[in-house]
Amino acid sequence: MKRFLKSGTWVRLKTRHWTGKEGFLLEDEKDGLVIIITDGSSGLEATREEVAVLHRQEPPHDLFPMRKRLPYGRYNCANGDIVLYNRDYEPLMRCSRNGEIITCDPLERIQYVDQDWFYLDGDPPWDNKKTLKRCIEALAWKSVNIRHSSSHDRGESAGAAWHRRISMAGG
Repeated sequence: MKRFLKSGTWVRLKTRHWTGKEGFLLEDEKDGLVIIITDGSSGLEATREEVAVLHRQEPPHDLFPMRKRLPYGRYNCANGDIVLYNRDYEPLMRCSRNGEIITCDPLERIQYVDQDWFYLDGDPPWDNKKTLKRCIEALAWKSVNIRHSSSHDRGESAGAAWHRRISMAGG
């Protein structure tokens, strides 16, 4: 009989996965499957044989899990406020048009007129250093550079929207 891994155990996937390599065990199921939280997943399923227990039982970095802690995009509100949101579209923080920065309740419903994204699925911060830097700078409100923005309301082509760069001053 196999010994179950304790929930909260820090593990490493033995093979590379697009959602990240390290994470913590959420659940060890009786059928030999484990559910892991990684930087990019909220519940990745793997077999016990696909994971190894980490010697250091602590988060791999201060921003873990990036999916929840880093901005994925921003909501542009009618009153001029900008709200950063994570990969699960939960609001992280709001910068009012007068510059006041407020931490948001993740359950808060944001009324917005437009939204922009810092990255797409092909270049997430856990797999791309430039994206990671962009997201960290956005959290520090040094710049809110957008990688991809919604284009249907502006009448832009997808290519024009992709290359457009927006900063807080210009956005």
